[in-house]
Amino acid sequence: GVLTCSFPIWMVKYSEKFAFFSPESFPAHLFYHDFVETLLGADCTPRNSNRPKKSVYEEAYDFISKSIFYVYPKDISPTPDYIKERFLELIVKEKISGALVDPFNQLSNDYGSRTDKYLETFLSDCSRFSQVNNIFFSIIAHPKLLRKDAAGNYPCPDVFDIADGAMWNNKMDNRLIYHRPG
Repeated sequence: GVLTCSFPIWMVKYSEKFAFFSPESFPAHLFYHDFVETLLGADCTPRNSNRPKKSVYEEAYDFISKSIFYVYPKDISPTPDYIKERFLELIVKEKISGALVDPFNQLSNDYGSRTDKYLETFLSDCSRFSQVNNIFFSIIAHPKLLRKDAAGNYPCPDVFDIADGAMWNNKMDNRLIYHRPG
């Protein structure tokens, strides 16, 4: 996936640590396994007869588990405050350099009557959290209701294809669209 493609290389090169709230990647050992395969550049499952030796896999797994911290919610509906508390613990205890929420819609968000106003406050709060704690803070947000084109493909989304996209555009420092055609 998108998450695993560059983080291991970044961690090795810069000796940085990251926290991930990624409940869709449960269970944690599979989450870590994906990063190990990326770091080693190989399928590490028994179906690959050329997979790395067990000792190499274990060394890579150990490195990954000391560099990436998997935050899994204790409750079914974790709030943004709960996730930030877990991130703050890791900032203090493990000196993480960055935190990632994947995806935004897995948080228990209390939109009230105005989703745009909620999002404005939420994104400002995340930005402030990042600045105060001097960390990277990334949020993955999925597009809403994309429709297939005549060829049966989804068009490349833009920031306005995310619910309340104007607010994401206004409040985020950087935006990256990752599109997998087909």
